[in-house]
Amino acid sequence: MAEVVATEELFWRLFTLYLMGALLLGGVASFILWYLAFRYKARSPEDVPPDAPRPGLIPSALLRTPSWSKLMLVSTGVIVTGLTLYSFIPLNYLSQTPVVQSPSLDGGGDKLVVWVEARQFVWVFKYPQGFTSVNKLVLPTDTLVEFKVTSNDVWHAFGIPYFKVKIDAIPGVVNSVWIKTPSKPGSYGYVWCYELCGAGHSIMRASVEVVDRGSFEGWVKSMGGG
Repeated sequence: MAEVVATEELFWRLFTLYLMGALLLGGVASFILWYLAFRYKARSPEDVPPDAPRPGLIPSALLRTPSWSKLMLVSTGVIVTGLTLYSFIPLNYLSQTPVVQSPSLDGGGDKLVVWVEARQFVWVFKYPQGFTSVNKLVLPTDTLVEFKVTSNDVWHAFGIPYFKVKIDAIPGVVNSVWIKTPSKPGSYGYVWCYELCGAGHSIMRASVEVVDRGSFEGWVKSMGGG
């Protein structure tokens, strides 16, 4: 299939990037804090300069700011601004479903479109093969899956933690979100509702299973799909 970067991989890249930035800035700030604390520690009351800040008093804004402090401020602003601008690249990529081979009814294509209908308090998945599955999402391996999400009653929010995707499910509105399934079959957690939707909100979930193409075709037939 066309090269598609998995949604979870993109978010882990962002997480790692922000983590490294936080460790860098936090490490430098901590080093300076401890250095200043020990370097300028008063050994006796006589060592305290007359213009030192006093408890309960706000230091004057007119005090001269050291050049290194200005450099730290500018460096922090550059790093944070750079991280923010860079984030738009993967977020823009995630905002639209990648263009790949057209979906096929047997699930053997590179793309599968699944309609998701949220109801109090179940998930209904409508497959292009002409059948529905309740609270069980089965997907073929190595496939781009686009979810068309809406609601039958109140506001819900469709989310799969493993794939790091979440989208609102709103009555009368169809929202889209996509994932790329892994090449390894297995259980990949649950679909959860992330919008307080009533008394059964906490139990509104559906299992997520990824199976090989042959097993998926067999499951489709067992569900009455054609």
